[in-house]
Formats: sequence, structure tokens, C-alpha cells
Amino acid sequence: MQNVVATLPLAAIRAFEAAARLGSIRRAAAALGVTPAAVSRQIQGLEGYLGTGLFRRSHNAIQLTPAGRLLLDAASPALDGLAAAVARLKREATEVVVSAPITFSTRWLIPRLGRFRAAHPGLRLCLATHETPDGGGSDADVTIRYRRADTGIRAPGAVPLFADISLPALAAGRDGAAWWQHPVLGATLDGWDWPAWCRIVGFDMGRLTVGHRLDIDDAALGAAIAGLGAALISVPMALDAFDQGLICPAGDAAAMGSYDMAVTAPAERWAVARFTAWLTEAAAETDRAVRAMLVRHAIALAGPDAAQVPSAAGD
Repeated sequence: MQNVVATLPLAAIRAFEAAARLGSIRRAAAALGVTPAAVSRQIQGLEGYLGTGLFRRSHNAIQLTPAGRLLLDAASPALDGLAAAVARLKREATEVVVSAPITFSTRWLIPRLGRFRAAHPGLRLCLATHETPDGGGSDADVTIRYRRADTGIRAPGAVPLFADISLPALAAGRDGAAWWQHPVLGATLDGWDWPAWCRIVGFDMGRLTVGHRLDIDDAALGAAIAGLGAALISVPMALDAFDQGLICPAGDAAAMGSYDMAVTAPAERWAVARFTAWLTEAAAETDRAVRAMLVRHAIALAGPDAAQVPSAAGD
């Protein structure tokens, strides 16, 4: 079998398959980008190689012989499979499928994709968002998940990108000295965020009045900017809002969890390796910016992950 495979006239089989599938030498030539005479020569050479006729020819029409039908039934799925495999490999060489939480995607990743594109103009992302902290598509090459510090377990093989450092914040111009007198805005449907923050920093939850409850951090940020109350803001997700003066920090910071990265694609996928290297570098840059902001505003930081990232003063 090995010797037969080594001597297969693949170009001739491709010409034969196109002619048999399209029912015309001329249409096959157009599909393959060659002349009808070239297709005819390929088919005649294949018939000589096999020692049997593959077509009955009459008045410029072709009809498969039994031998031609046998070869077509084998050649078409084989060529289709080869074409699909080649297309997939070419796509995987330039595309990275990423699954990430909605807020991470809209507030952090997408605003930075221009820099990724500039660094790697030949690569592109296919981004799928998920709502639940432990969500993620099974077909993703890279999955970003949010891990809660008090209850979450880091997935096998996952590595932290940066800590989720959160603090109370109000709309610009509001008095932050007594921020707890404003209604607090929830950013999780299960009500996890504010009780967790209070436990970490040692604040009495009984002093807070819960206002609107929203499902994601991005919605809570928008509500805070609109002046609807104090939101527990993830600083890495809202650095631009702080820098632009849309919101101002109003309380201590807590390391509430982390954004973790898990890579399921094979190590030889160069596109994935380039993306994850860029992602890790961008995450470290964000971490430094967060620490610098805490230092500028003299904001205390508490939490189990607080010591995992060096402070800006020591960087």
C-alpha cells in the first residue's frame, strides 16, 4: 500500500474528480484554472495508469464507467477531507478562539485589541463572551475565567493574569467621605460582592443600604457614573473611568479574586503562543497601573491575593 500511495498521480485524480463531479471537461478546467486540453491529458494519463477507461465520451459529453464511478466515490470524500483539513490548519495559523467574561471582554480586552493587531497584523481573534464566572466554550483555544478569592477554585492548568482589586466608587463630584450613606449598587445577582468586600476589609455590612442590583460589573459602573449610588468597582476594568474623572475612589480596596487564563490549544500553535504572550504582558502592565493608582490615592489594600502582586512603590 505504501508504494501505491507514493506513486499516486494526485494531480490527475484531482482533474478526474472535478470533471466527474461537474459533468464536463470544460467546467472542470474552469474550476481548476487550467485549459480543457490539460484536463483531458491528465485524465488520459490516469486511465493509462489504471489500465481502464473512466469515462465514455460522445459528442463532447462524458459519462462515468463503472470503474470511474468506483474511483469518484473514493476520490470525492478524500479530497473534501484534505481540503477541510488544510482550511482548518490555515485558519488555526492565523486565528485564536478566545472565551472570556463579558465585562473583561468589553472593558479590558477589546480596548487593547488595537495594540495586539499592531504587534501581530497577521493574526485575528474570534471572541466569545460568557456571563457566568466559570463559563467558557469548550472549543476555545484560550479561556479567561473569573475566580472568586473566597470560594473559587483555580481550574487545572490555569494561571492568574491579574488580581481583581475592587473598591467603592461614586460619580465624580459626590462626597466620598461618607460613601456608605449612598445606596450601594450590586454587581452580582447572587449578592456575593458587597458581603465579600465587607469581610475582606472588615467593614460592617449593616451600615450599608442596598440599592439596585445588576448582573455584571460593567452595568454597575454605568449606574455609578449616572449617580445612582456607590458601586463596588473592579479597578482593572475601570482604570479609564478613574483616569477620565468619571468616578472617584471612596473606600478601601480588596483583592476580591482574579482573572485566570487557561490554554487548551496545542503548544505548537504559534498564533495562540503569540496571543498568550501578548495577553500576559498586557495583564502585567494593567496590574502595575492598578498598584500605582492605589499608591497615588493612599488606598489600603486587603485580601488573600493582595501580596501576590508587587506594589507600585516597589516595582
